[in-house]
Amino acid sequence: MSDLGNITFVKGSLRYKRAPELPVQITAPLSGKVKELDEYQRNITVDLAEVFNTERQKSTFFAPSCKFQLIFANSYSGITQTPNDPYPPFNNNLYYSNPEGTKLIQVESSVTIAWPGLPQYNEFNFIRTDMGVEGYTTGTGRHITGLPRDVTNYNWRFHLSYPSYSNPLKNMQYDFSDGTEFDWQPFYGLPYQMNLVNIEGKTFWQFTCPVKHNLQVGEYVNLTNVTIIDGQGVPVENGGLFEVYSLGNGFFGSEEKIFNIIDTGTPQNVTTFSDNKKGQFFRVLDVDNPIESQSRYYVREHTILTNSNDSIVTNSGFEQTAFRTVKRWESSDLTPNLESRISVKEDSQSYNVSFNSSININSLIDNLNRPVSELFVTVINRGYFGYFNPPTQAGNALKEGWSFNLGSQSSSWWSRSNFFSDTNILTSSYTIGTREFFYNNDLSVGDTLNGDLCEWNEITQSETVLSDCYHKFVFNPAVFSIGGSIENPMGYYYKPFFGMKIKDYGDYVEEGDPNTTDGIPSYSYFSQYLNRFLWRDIYPYGYIDSDGNGVDYPFMNGRHYPYDNFVFRVIPEGTNIQNITVVQLPTIDGCE
Repeated sequence: MSDLGNITFVKGSLRYKRAPELPVQITAPLSGKVKELDEYQRNITVDLAEVFNTERQKSTFFAPSCKFQLIFANSYSGITQTPNDPYPPFNNNLYYSNPEGTKLIQVESSVTIAWPGLPQYNEFNFIRTDMGVEGYTTGTGRHITGLPRDVTNYNWRFHLSYPSYSNPLKNMQYDFSDGTEFDWQPFYGLPYQMNLVNIEGKTFWQFTCPVKHNLQVGEYVNLTNVTIIDGQGVPVENGGLFEVYSLGNGFFGSEEKIFNIIDTGTPQNVTTFSDNKKGQFFRVLDVDNPIESQSRYYVREHTILTNSNDSIVTNSGFEQTAFRTVKRWESSDLTPNLESRISVKEDSQSYNVSFNSSININSLIDNLNRPVSELFVTVINRGYFGYFNPPTQAGNALKEGWSFNLGSQSSSWWSRSNFFSDTNILTSSYTIGTREFFYNNDLSVGDTLNGDLCEWNEITQSETVLSDCYHKFVFNPAVFSIGGSIENPMGYYYKPFFGMKIKDYGDYVEEGDPNTTDGIPSYSYFSQYLNRFLWRDIYPYGYIDSDGNGVDYPFMNGRHYPYDNFVFRVIPEGTNIQNITVVQLPTIDGCE
């Protein structure tokens, strides 16, 4: 084939005047531009499964979604302040606790009085259903103008976050059973209270912890304020290390928070052991390598990845929780505004939560300087309708604590004047008449929140959650009063962080000689005692080992689609419904 390119022939008479016509001859070169295909190139087969897996392993984009089951116990009855000047939109829309008795008082009174009752379920619901309620969200005298497009934004906000920092210096507090308050920081270990006990004829020092100690029999604890001394009064090397002999005190579940050290019978060689003594300890795996095998403790801090309007909340079709709906007909004769309606105290709904943008984890490093392996669906109370969230002096309404701060009695940790329990979420307000209503501000990408209390051990290369983080919100006594302490009022708790694995680490620790091993990951730990690197490999997507470790989510259009189910509990203070036990039905046979 010849390739002459773009050649133009011009006659001589056209070049200039009187130019002669001359013959022109061009030799056309021959050059080949076509190559025959080899046989294997024509018949090569594309393995679609291999292409799919390659794209799947390289993708760093995730579009998480989940389902929440909302479990809520409506527990606090109150009145809209003041008793002789109730706020009509609230007063007319409660779940009344004593409508017959209040009606008699109303008849005898010359003014409208505050009717005692409970805020309806819509004040806690993920999706409000009262946008058309006359006198509350629409019509004359309404509280606010309820917009149907915002029904998922009034009460709660949903975000995605990841653990980005470990804070060992977070100030914490625990109220021991003897009434003493113990202030501590994770940097100095986990708190304990010791007592001398007798178990099956043997004498032990028993240590009770407010959090999971994560110890196993045969491991060691480093008691930082207890030391063994020899006969000359000289401290013994590693004298603060004591072997764990047993766990628990015989009661169900006590193994998680109680460990025992056998009494040697030579108390003259041990200093500062005494009943009811309090202190802090570290878990130590290897007495011969006490520094590297000693665990460290910290609070995980989360960084927000999505804005407040990025979440999509919908009802989970045809699905409810196992708990019943509590509602009733309020007769017009037994309401302050003489209007009949159906009021709902509690409901049992499930909700789907997704996000309108995917997350690229390519550049995200977690709190342990490893590739991010877990995203968290983060739920924050907003409370825009104003029943809750009176601000502290610092301007924060939500309080933060941990599961060890929850109990049958309100802990001093939750006091309104304790700034150590303040979250960094500020409040805003709006005014109707003379009343001020508060709500929590929205979070944005890059904001941070404190999370769970965790343990990390370099030898096992594993992170363990020891105590879950909780938020607490309380009623605004200026608009709805339930009585009790103003300084430390009763309220509701909820867990804000729900983890969703997007990667998983192997079930055993890899070891590598720095001189002979290739492919050691950047997040590995070099043990000077062992003279080798330690790490856990990241499983490829789609691989599940024999213990169930690994992730296998759908993958399509270059994105992973992780999904999980969560139970979201709004917990009244003083209850224990954060632990739900399924009771089996009794056996029925011929003897019944």
